[in-house]
Amino acid sequence: MKRIAVFGCGLVGGLIVRDAASEPDTEVLAVDAADAALARLAGVPHVRPQRAALPDPATVSRWAAEADAVALAVPGFMGTPWTRTPARSRAGAAGT
Repeated sequence: MKRIAVFGCGLVGGLIVRDAASEPDTEVLAVDAADAALARLAGVPHVRPQRAALPDPATVSRWAAEADAVALAVPGFMGTPWTRTPARSRAGAAGT
């Protein structure tokens, strides 16, 4: 089973979640702070929605470490330092 974590499930992130979940043998962790964004993913097979305040480096690191791949679909104002957090959580990942 492939595990993908998607941080940010709005317009772009929601499409990433749906596309990734359509792949065979794939589970998607969909993380967003907005209940409305997660509600739009209700009923999508192979999606595990998780409400979390972003950016929270501890949360990002924990879930990124459990995933085989990470997609970051957060607004640009969250900044480059936060987007590098998942890479730092994986030993030998690029960008560390």
